[in-house]
Amino acid sequence: MERVLVFGAKGMLGSAIMDSLSSSFELVGFGHEELDVTDEKATRRAISDLEPGIVIHAAAYTDVDGCETNPEESYRVNGQGTLYVVQACRETKSRLVYLSTDYVFDGKTSRPYREEDPVNPINVYGKSKLQGEQHVSRLLTDFIIIRTQWLFGKTGKNFVTTVLDSARDGKPMTIIRDQIGSPTYVMDLSCAISQLLRKDFRGIFHVANSSFCSWYEFAKKILEQRGVQMSVVPVDSDSLHQKARRPRFSALGNFSWQKAFGEPLRHWEDALKDFLRSIDL
Repeated sequence: MERVLVFGAKGMLGSAIMDSLSSSFELVGFGHEELDVTDEKATRRAISDLEPGIVIHAAAYTDVDGCETNPEESYRVNGQGTLYVVQACRETKSRLVYLSTDYVFDGKTSRPYREEDPVNPINVYGKSKLQGEQHVSRLLTDFIIIRTQWLFGKTGKNFVTTVLDSARDGKPMTIIRDQIGSPTYVMDLSCAISQLLRKDFRGIFHVANSSFCSWYEFAKKILEQRGVQMSVVPVDSDSLHQKARRPRFSALGNFSWQKAFGEPLRHWEDALKDFLRSIDL
């Protein structure tokens, strides 16, 4: 079996990757506590010692508002840390899978983004993740950049669990109605990563569950599928005074994926249904 090294292996996505790839690859995973990618020596030593055929870089500073107030940390983790991973992969000739984001786009569109669309991030998080992309594409030829968004899954806090927690508390929710994206189940994303690797693809792929909605519509669907009746109040982004600007429409289209495999990922509502069923088990 080919050896795969996963950075960020204990996060929501990293945990799903470890589950999905375990039957097809020899996996070695590091969580942040075990290896910090901003430690150049430790990062390069891990890749050099293990000599993985593939490195999946899912470690990142993803607190969007936190990135805005602490840009140095954002660029240190998402930019410089990625550079260390890239340089080590170049030395060992390992293929790199880099997890990126819809926030590399500005949201000034009305249709799902294609892989070749111009990037123009409007917040520090998006800029730092784009810097990571640029390190990958500038220094490597054997890579996959995967842009994804609005992740939900079993490990860690996410929008679905936040809505369910609020529902248990019985408190009315105010949810943003003017940001549009594609909710994505991490198990579907991790299975897609496995397929891309097994089929030996390279390049940039948008990987998100199909179709799109607002956060408000997403919350309503979570409660509906859960059979919960409660008040959800739609609000505009500007009323929340968030530190970081968010793209208004950043849905990702699975164009390269569909070209490669013949069909897009399943609809986000079907993925949500499976996730809600899984947390009832």
